[in-house]
Amino acid sequence: MDETLLEINVRFGGFYNTIHDMLLETLVEGMGEIDDWKSLQGLYVKEYVAFLNKLMNTNMKYIEVLSPKEYNSETDVGVAKISEQDAQTIIRYAKECCQDEVDQAISFATIRREGFIPFFNKKTILLDENRDHLITLILEAIINQDNFNDEVISHFEGVCF
Repeated sequence: MDETLLEINVRFGGFYNTIHDMLLETLVEGMGEIDDWKSLQGLYVKEYVAFLNKLMNTNMKYIEVLSPKEYNSETDVGVAKISEQDAQTIIRYAKECCQDEVDQAISFATIRREGFIPFFNKKTILLDENRDHLITLILEAIINQDNFNDEVISHFEGVCF
């Protein structure tokens, strides 16, 4: 019997004017003309997911990169699939490293403010049917920790595409 997998977003910060854009450009220096930038971005996010797997001892499966048509209010996100066991591992990891940041991310995503009406409240985000959204928020809190990008940079120093 196959385990049900959750599809989650990996909000790594996107490529538009970010550290990830700079890292990717550094990684492909000397490769000549790049015809398929989208595929390279996919390879980058796949490796980013591999980094997260190593960090948290999970087995997330990279699916794709979603890029917005316009970057005025959104940015690129990775999409991955995870098992319930991985979801539990991510929750445990976050409790140890950044519970305050997780609480802040949940509050920010569930509190109404000018220009924003949340789809979830603090109770509904915790329901089983919203598990994918909760894990996305928890991963975002982990990724947004101070010095996290330093770890990402160190990881990508040894990567070749």
